[in-house]
Amino acid sequence: MRANQFFRIAGWFGIALVALGLPAAAQTQGVSCSVASSDTPYLATSNYAALAGDVVITCTGGTPIAAGRPVPNVVVQVALNANYTGRTVGGVTESLLLIDDPAPANQIACATDAALCGWTAGSPGPNVFASTLQSPTTLAFQNVPLDPPGHGGLRRFRITNIRVDAAHWPAPRPVYAFGVIMAQVSMTGVTMVIDTARIGNAFTDIQASVMGANGETPADAAAGTVLPNCTATANQRISTLRFAQVSPRQFRPRSQAPLSNVDTSPVPLAQNVPGTVFFSESGFYNPGFPVGNQLNRAGLADSGTRLQAALSGIPAGATVYVATVPVTFTNGVPAQNANTEIQARLISSATGAFNPVAVSTALDGIPVAALNIVNGNAVAVWEILANPANAAVNADFPVWISYPAGTQPGAVAVRAQPGPSSAVNTASDTAPIPRYVDDTTAKGLFAIRPTCAAGPYFVTTNLAGQGFSVDGVEYKTPQGFNWTPGTSHTLSAIPAAQNLTSYRYAARNWSDGGAPTHTIVVPGAGTTYTAHFQQQFKLDLSASPADWGAVQTVPVAADGYFDSGSDVQIKGIANTGYVFADFQGALSGSVNPQTLHVTGAGKVVAEFATLVPSTSALSVTPASGSDLQGLFQSVYRGARGAQSLLWVEFLIAAAPDGGGQPFCFVHYDVRGQAFWLYSDAYGFFVGPVKAGVNSSDLTGSDCTLSTALSSVDVSGDRLQFNAQVLFKVTGDRSLYLRAMDDGNFDTGWVPRGIFNQHALPVSYPGLTQQSGTGSVETFRMTETDPVGFGGLKKGWEQLLVAVDQTGGGQPFCFVHYDRAASQFWMYSSDVGFFLGPVAPGTASNALDSSACTVDTAASRVTERPDGVDLEIKVTMKPAMSGLKLLHTRIQDVTGRLSSWGFRGTHQVP
Repeated sequence: MRANQFFRIAGWFGIALVALGLPAAAQTQGVSCSVASSDTPYLATSNYAALAGDVVITCTGGTPIAAGRPVPNVVVQVALNANYTGRTVGGVTESLLLIDDPAPANQIACATDAALCGWTAGSPGPNVFASTLQSPTTLAFQNVPLDPPGHGGLRRFRITNIRVDAAHWPAPRPVYAFGVIMAQVSMTGVTMVIDTARIGNAFTDIQASVMGANGETPADAAAGTVLPNCTATANQRISTLRFAQVSPRQFRPRSQAPLSNVDTSPVPLAQNVPGTVFFSESGFYNPGFPVGNQLNRAGLADSGTRLQAALSGIPAGATVYVATVPVTFTNGVPAQNANTEIQARLISSATGAFNPVAVSTALDGIPVAALNIVNGNAVAVWEILANPANAAVNADFPVWISYPAGTQPGAVAVRAQPGPSSAVNTASDTAPIPRYVDDTTAKGLFAIRPTCAAGPYFVTTNLAGQGFSVDGVEYKTPQGFNWTPGTSHTLSAIPAAQNLTSYRYAARNWSDGGAPTHTIVVPGAGTTYTAHFQQQFKLDLSASPADWGAVQTVPVAADGYFDSGSDVQIKGIANTGYVFADFQGALSGSVNPQTLHVTGAGKVVAEFATLVPSTSALSVTPASGSDLQGLFQSVYRGARGAQSLLWVEFLIAAAPDGGGQPFCFVHYDVRGQAFWLYSDAYGFFVGPVKAGVNSSDLTGSDCTLSTALSSVDVSGDRLQFNAQVLFKVTGDRSLYLRAMDDGNFDTGWVPRGIFNQHALPVSYPGLTQQSGTGSVETFRMTETDPVGFGGLKKGWEQLLVAVDQTGGGQPFCFVHYDRAASQFWMYSSDVGFFLGPVAPGTASNALDSSACTVDTAASRVTERPDGVDLEIKVTMKPAMSGLKLLHTRIQDVTGRLSSWGFRGTHQVP
């Protein structure tokens, strides 16, 4: 049965279930192949040579070649959506194709022209082939033997050592989503049932930061640690360079060879078991392969992950020390990492061979080395040697400094990043592996300043929390300076970070009468210079409706900010044909103008009316923005009060007629007090549903309305419709309002804003077991419903235990739970359809196949207010023996389908 065939189960709301790739009679006349990935690793988004997962091609059908006859050859092409960046030798890449996952002892590499490496049926030849680079994003394997496996058999091709540029992505990239590395495979002479697989997620990067000397609190982002130049400093620990592994296994050693000591990089061992995830910078590597085309180096990285820090601005006479190994802090005290923790070593360069820098001394019990400083610049590089942590972890390296009294003031910056940095984001014969984007972002490491507590000249501010700079160096607290009389210095008042939606601080002048930025000449006597700031608050002034009038203030403030404690006269100015009605917000009533005493941020709305009252669609909030879901508050006016409205409508669409794109069209029946939604999927209105009722019935292809979180408020002649909407489609849309009253007056569609909506991703069900062994396992799945739809018993959950998400032509265990009916089903490849249903907790042997049995009596389902938990007890049969992948998928309560999500592995005896 083909992978695009469907099953329809009565009572499942007509949802089509895609069957797994099972052989059918029609396929025995030709070869059919499907593509999957054995792993989808998280790739650092600055990595130019990130190692993606293997591409696995599983082929079935056809007629096996008779013994003694030549086996036909095929061409296999792999097209990537990012540049291929692996090592090349004269156009031949290090990416390899393995036939039928040969054991290490049985691997034979084709070291010559592939046309000379053909097979004779019954006498196979080489089973490892190298590729050539056809374009920056395309690999080709020429003359690959394909002996059709025949009915019931399978042939597997594994493509490994695929390195890609994880730093660059085709636009547009979805909001709130990681980048996805995709591989599309073509093979001559066969039918590709599934030709595309995800082989990596460009998710996040190694994060570098500067922490304080105790390793617990971040250092000042601009200056780092501030030190005085008045006194000498000897071997003072001042800060910590922190590199954070955010995604699993971003810190990788060169190979899986065991580490004996941190002063020696272990000689790489063979990594040649097909399908193994090695968690090293090297991939599949067989040093026993021929040296031709450097096949014996294919997959071998030049180094482990390297972490580099480039320091600049180091003053003359200063000595900077760094830890040669990573440390762990306990109550602010560093200790060298234990063998069970991440291991790294300071080396001489970001490129080239592993060369440890000699230890200079020990400070605070930590081995350190003095950096080589040239013209105020120095570089420190560490190489990862071991990383037992498959989780978020830090590599911390403390920094110490020594300098004499009177050292020239200055600021030292650091650029910290993974390394080596490179500009090469294509395949290369010479570029190092791995290699990273050069990050030019600098952070403050430490600053030496002419600040001393006994200095006779002081600089401060009239308001706590405000800042200033002296000669371009910023300060956030009062400072004393030991300036020489007659010298010149530049003072600048710098407002502190502020909330620009409600308040700010404005720099006025200095106590000497100077402008916010001005230059002083130091007098002979001690003097205090005070920067004066004035707090200002934002007044949000608007007219409603916006085209019926305007708001005027005295004094005028173009940006809406007014001094705290000031009095502002506010006046509503009506346009022709309209009249001022009243103020709302911080002012109220119909007196016009009015005076507001400013003591905080506020909002004032001047409301206007027509000379003859009319039904109107007034406004929607938000009227702009971008989100996955949200509450839209639309306001309408009834000519004879809100109860004169018959209905109101809210439309999110490309145009009033939909514009040929999916749209979200919500209708509220004022008299019936119920919501409806026009479903562009069904072609008619669905409903009614009352406000506050937990339901997902009001759904279309573009959105679903959460009636549980939606409401309607009526006050006087106003009706406010609060619609909580979940988006299913991404795109730019306009916001339209419409109303009709009992006099049959229809406002028509009134544009009230624009909005960039984004499809809320469908989450895969969580699975507690990420790895396991044994024939009997209780799989625990967790699904969390979208906000606004918690606890609805709709949709279904599925668990697949198989060699890949297509079944791979091998036995598989496929369990389905119908949440609406509270019933388990199981797809049996023995009979070609679903078995069941059986209720959880019911003893039954109905869900049984040659692959597995579901123990429904021991299986449990727990409904939560925000989702559902499943416990599925499964017994794997001998046909399932081997390493199997665990995948889950769902149809959630809003009818949205997820794809298969990889959740872990299970070893069946």
